[in-house]
Amino acid sequence: ETLSEDNVRDLLDFLLLEQKKAKEEGNEEVQTFLSDNTIGHIVYELFGGGIESTTMTILWFIIYLLHNPEWQEIISEEVRLRIETTGPLSPFDRNCCPNLDAAIKETLRLASVLPLGFPHRLMKDTTVRGYHIPEDSMVILNIWAIHHDPNVWEDSYTFNPRRFLDPQDQGKSYLPFGLGHRVCVGSSVAKMEIFMFCAYLVTNFVFTCPKGEPLPDVTGRAGLTIRPKPFKICLKRRL
Repeated sequence: ETLSEDNVRDLLDFLLLEQKKAKEEGNEEVQTFLSDNTIGHIVYELFGGGIESTTMTILWFIIYLLHNPEWQEIISEEVRLRIETTGPLSPFDRNCCPNLDAAIKETLRLASVLPLGFPHRLMKDTTVRGYHIPEDSMVILNIWAIHHDPNVWEDSYTFNPRRFLDPQDQGKSYLPFGLGHRVCVGSSVAKMEIFMFCAYLVTNFVFTCPKGEPLPDVTGRAGLTIRPKPFKICLKRRL
């Protein structure tokens, strides 16, 4: 009912408008491709495809706060003050919680849950640092290497959210959701989910290691995503 050609709000709007256009023009090929069933599957994949990476990011967020308990208190105080001042938190309050936002960004950088970007195809022959790469070659972005480049990130293997509170000119050196036309289409949803979930956890609980248990390993296990190794955690509800 709210669909408008003058206000394309998201991917779903775009797909529905293209479907409508194909019907008006009698383009059967596009109509077949953009059937209601296909669009439904695309939306399902949009949400389902991000479950793994979003979950891993939240787990890494918890691990880094276990190693840096002072940030638990900084974030908890910030979010509580925001709630007391303006009411319940919304997904659009990220700019109003700079410490939480910075901690999430640093988690995305340091963990680099998706270490490699989506494949891209070279549109024309090119040369990079003396290496000739022919047209149509597949190019994959090494996000992990970019996020841990010591020439860009001081102490690149250290959890330091403050680097995002007073950011330098990092330009293209922060790419947790990829780059170019194949950037993650679910990035906006993922950012909102991670923000709300992490805000709830830190505001309501204190994270500690169970007695006798070591702090979680921060090296992780590499695959399509970088997963943390199994760890134990004790949650104590805040008063």
